[in-house]
Parts: sequence; structure tokens; C-alpha cells
Amino acid sequence: LILRWTIDVGWASTWVRVGNEWLAAITYSKCERHC
Repeated sequence: LILRWTIDVGWASTWVRVGNEWLAAITYSKCERHC
């Protein structure tokens, strides 16, 4: 149970990091086009 929880938390942090990088890239590209 603890191992499963650790794996889930690890995946969650990975997806959060990936999502943040995507958001930053999208925001930056939009700003480059429109700012």
C-alpha cells in the first residue's frame, strides 16, 4: 500500500512538472506573438 502510494505521488509530481513546462512554453509563445 505504501509502495503504491509512493508511486502515485511520484507520477503526480512528474505530471505536474510536465504540465508546468507546457504552460510556460505556451504562455511564452503566445506572448512572443501578441506582446
